[in-house]
Amino acid sequence: MVLELKAHVQGTKQWHSMVVIAAKHLLSKWGGAKHQSYIHGIKLISMNKKEIRNAINKAAYEFAESLGYDMSDDNDGSSVTFKKPGCKRADDTIEWHRSYHETCVVNWTNDEIKADADAIDAYMKPIIEHYTTPIIIVENN
Repeated sequence: MVLELKAHVQGTKQWHSMVVIAAKHLLSKWGGAKHQSYIHGIKLISMNKKEIRNAINKAAYEFAESLGYDMSDDNDGSSVTFKKPGCKRADDTIEWHRSYHETCVVNWTNDEIKADADAIDAYMKPIIEHYTTPIIIVENN
């Protein structure tokens, strides 16, 4: 029997210790002294919040580039703009929010841009979850 626990990353070593303690406590309640219980694997991210944000944003930039977009940075730190080469209107661009990790387009942009923004969000969802949700696998033998 395998049990997966998922918890939101808080980014502190104290939190990581608390997760291990909680897993050990669960094992003692679940398996008792009759069964050999152990933590099979703990996937905890040893990156700080800035490193996690940078890794997520880099993946978004690379995926947008693979769709044929160029990246433009206005240096305000909050967002970047993806635009196709030769784009003449600001309405036909995609904004990527660096902190929220999501795209934004205006309602009246063309359907191709909206579809690409949706594709970026869909592609990024599992990547964001990978970086923000450690998984603890507990086995009871």
